[in-house]
Amino acid sequence: MLQPKVSVIVPIFKVSQYIEKCAISLFEQTLDDIEYLFIDDCSPDNSVDVLQAVLNKYPQRRDYTRIIRMNVNSGTSVVRALGIKEAKGEYIIHCDSDDWVDIDYFEKLYNKAVKENGDIVVGGFIRESENSTYIIETEICNPPKTMLNEMPNKSFYCMLWNKLMRRSLLVDNAIILKSGINMWEDVLVCLQAFYFAKRIDKIEGTYYHYWINPTSYTVNSANECSYQQRKCCVMELERFFTDKDGDWSLLLNYWKMLAKSFMLTRAGFNPDRWKHEYPEANKYIMQMKAIPIQTRLMYKMTSITTLPIKLVMKLK
Repeated sequence: MLQPKVSVIVPIFKVSQYIEKCAISLFEQTLDDIEYLFIDDCSPDNSVDVLQAVLNKYPQRRDYTRIIRMNVNSGTSVVRALGIKEAKGEYIIHCDSDDWVDIDYFEKLYNKAVKENGDIVVGGFIRESENSTYIIETEICNPPKTMLNEMPNKSFYCMLWNKLMRRSLLVDNAIILKSGINMWEDVLVCLQAFYFAKRIDKIEGTYYHYWINPTSYTVNSANECSYQQRKCCVMELERFFTDKDGDWSLLLNYWKMLAKSFMLTRAGFNPDRWKHEYPEANKYIMQMKAIPIQTRLMYKMTSITTLPIKLVMKLK
């Protein structure tokens, strides 16, 4: 195989009960010339053994599959960054190891990218849990930079696992994942990619299956540690947009608002702190139409009210 068409980067950590289904869906892809990079972040369980057993059933994929073990547990950002560095494919996509994909997913993404000469191609995803399953579609618009201006008004879902990206887009523009930011690391990459990309496209009818793992880091992210990582992401975004033409204040304040929103949830309820964290974002609340109107009204009232906490809670 010469240059692979697509490199798939899969972090591995404590997923022994999920990795079999994930790996089968990857190895059965209809697209040829796929490079698979499984990166073991020092997983303490037998995830890699399960993966090896699956790989043995797909000998045609063995020469194109690498299992790389980190020296120390390093977190999602470092793992994804290593995957990008090691990848040889024309395009790159990420896959979480507790998720799975339809068997023609990568073929449709790649063919669309080639046909349209796209830098990014996105697909819808299916939110899967024990109690529900439903499809979520994302919007796009061209040029991709306009998505940054529209982001506070529309849902452009900044996940890496439903976006095929041209590898040169990331490498040539030095778009990297930051060590220590394991929450919103995909937001940081996507916003920079949208800024530099010339064209973005979308496929229909084939999906990524996003499993709501009750033990995952993302599901259990309403905590102070995750908030501090979100703040680090916001800081990196502010640094990135400092010298970029245009007014990015609404975009940046939108992400500040999302970052501090956990302070108005039951897990981290603290309205007084919410008022004083990123206070500059509060004046933009009603402009953020991607946030439901009821939530915006609650944010607006909380930014000015002196009502007792219990009364404010009823708005949530």
